[in-house]
Amino acid sequence: MNITWNKTVSMVDSEKETYESEEEILQSLSLGESTYFDGYFYSAAFTAASQQMNLVDSEGNVYMPVAVRPVSESGEVIADLTTEQEDLMYSPVFRFETGQTELDSLETMRVLLTGLTYWVDEEGTILYDPIIGGFRFPIVENGTYSSGIGYDTAEIRKQEDGDTFLEDYEAWIHDVQEEGTIVKTAETTTYDAVLIYEVEYPDYFELVYEGSVGYEVYTWPVGTLTIQIREKDDGEYEIVETRNYYLSQEFLENTEQYTLDIMKENAEELSVNATSSVTDAVRDAITMNASSLNPVVDETVVYVADMPDELKSLIDELRSAL
Repeated sequence: MNITWNKTVSMVDSEKETYESEEEILQSLSLGESTYFDGYFYSAAFTAASQQMNLVDSEGNVYMPVAVRPVSESGEVIADLTTEQEDLMYSPVFRFETGQTELDSLETMRVLLTGLTYWVDEEGTILYDPIIGGFRFPIVENGTYSSGIGYDTAEIRKQEDGDTFLEDYEAWIHDVQEEGTIVKTAETTTYDAVLIYEVEYPDYFELVYEGSVGYEVYTWPVGTLTIQIREKDDGEYEIVETRNYYLSQEFLENTEQYTLDIMKENAEELSVNATSSVTDAVRDAITMNASSLNPVVDETVVYVADMPDELKSLIDELRSAL
């Protein structure tokens, strides 16, 4: 499947692997790997067979895969489709052309391109589920709560009164945000929370140059939200709400319908620390916390509030059932 892209991006040229053709690159690339042949090729993680992953960068340019490759359920690229495969997934391969640019230092790292990934169906309609995450219901062990296992909303809905819990939880959190008492400090951890809600919002894309080594690609959530709830000794509850967003809170939490214009507008708002450069000694620490992007929201708000008895019962019910 060959698709043209709308605009290429000039990036630092790098040492090139020896390949005879683009097809040879596509045959050799593993998931998440990158290489070079008259340009920069990146093999993204696999996506559903009915969807295509696209990219809109922080300048509003749209990129579509130059190829998509079948991937097995176990996450391996399938070279031979002569046998019938069930639950087939696909890995998109992006290509970015490279150009010559003077290097500042062989020991520096630079962010060259950032953008939002998004998915479309066969008609080109954007298919966007902005939330990856769910709830944990920690279990009491020896007087403290274990971290528990995560469950998404679909799994919770399968439980008796699961829909009621989701409705009551959402309504209670809204009331807490509107009326709860805000305090400055909290000692809540994942090991003393009675309920934890965790969300990862859409990915952004980083292409990074590392001296003479070449390009590497990092994908990160555009935002993370964690809400931890702990029962205090006096019977009230402490609600610790932590946000780390690289896009606006309104876009991440409230947008229900996504269009390409909305995606472009928000991708262009990604704030890149363009002067970000570090030595190899601290490279891993820098890239792992995505410090090359400037967060729009980075805050923790702690509330104290009562919890309705009905919600307490539903939490205990789900903790026992799941």
